[in-house]
Amino acid sequence: MRNPSIAFLSVFPPYRGGISRFSEYLQTKLNKKTSSVRCFNYKKQYPTVFYPGTCQTTKDVSDNDIPGVFHPFNPFNWKTATRDILNSSPQIFLYSYWHPFFAPGIRSVLKNIGTKPKIKRVALAHNIYPHEPFCFQKFLAKKVFSQTDAIITLSNETCEEAKSLAPGKKVIKLFHPAFELSFPEKSSEVIREEHGFNSDDIILLFFGLIRKYKGLDIMIDALNQIDLKGYKIKPVIIGEFYIHKQSLLDRIDPGHLEMYTIVDRFVSVKEMAEYFTMADALILPHKNATQSGVLADAINFQVPVITSALPGLTQYLIENNHGLFFKPGSSQNLKKTILEFLDQNNKDQYRHHLQELKHKLSWESFTDELITTVQGI
Repeated sequence: MRNPSIAFLSVFPPYRGGISRFSEYLQTKLNKKTSSVRCFNYKKQYPTVFYPGTCQTTKDVSDNDIPGVFHPFNPFNWKTATRDILNSSPQIFLYSYWHPFFAPGIRSVLKNIGTKPKIKRVALAHNIYPHEPFCFQKFLAKKVFSQTDAIITLSNETCEEAKSLAPGKKVIKLFHPAFELSFPEKSSEVIREEHGFNSDDIILLFFGLIRKYKGLDIMIDALNQIDLKGYKIKPVIIGEFYIHKQSLLDRIDPGHLEMYTIVDRFVSVKEMAEYFTMADALILPHKNATQSGVLADAINFQVPVITSALPGLTQYLIENNHGLFFKPGSSQNLKKTILEFLDQNNKDQYRHHLQELKHKLSWESFTDELITTVQGI
């Protein structure tokens, strides 16, 4: 099948979040490779009553205007959405899967598309199971994948979960590419000065939505054991709190509070680029993970990572080349790893190796592999 026509259902901007951002990148790259791609957005994402954040959409300007056709919690929409997708005459129906909340609607669309046997149905599975437990998650995922011809995953862990959940289905592992954001025009020194930091401050960055599984409590507990003022460590926490904020702030040693910078909101792409550019290291203290879009940003901006030694985070990283690993869940081990990082003082070496990794995990390579994969299904 040469340049198969693809219908791609996912969440896109103006919706926020890593799946939306990933989908927009993929759409842009697919459009450069083939003219036979049609993308379809969600009309709604989560019901407002269930959404822990302040807003589901972003003010960042997008060059893409993807029509919203799929309403995940309105069953009266599902046949209409299917009709809109089928009107694009696809040979491949590609859809993003990341949470069982969307499973009933997606399964309905898949079942209706299955009445056209020549159309191959392919899942792009960011997660098989959600990071936080959801009712009937295994049952719902099984129902979706029973209507799917092949599952594309982005990590070893997700690949193994998919094989276990959907035996007999074709499961293919690709990778999570490094995002391609430009560096700010201003130097790191200028950006630091504008944000109130000194050139010799050690900025340890925690970035992204703050949820329980991401382990910010572990990072705080580790930093409580370090003389932040003596080492000139400035922890910077950027992200909207999806869990009780005050309980986390109460964990911080009162003598350390003045060293912290906390931005409790969703930041723009421009701001994100500035925070990564001035950071000395990104801390990923996750308690569990399949992969990480924030890690993909660190690779793009060539920021060393201090990360939990979880396969979903470390599978493409080499310790002492791209960062350092610590025992998941151990604040004591994280403390030792942070101090080891400070003693190394080899930021230029890290940047060199991260630049090589960025090239290896490029969107160009990912898109070529994805097209080859769907051609072979």
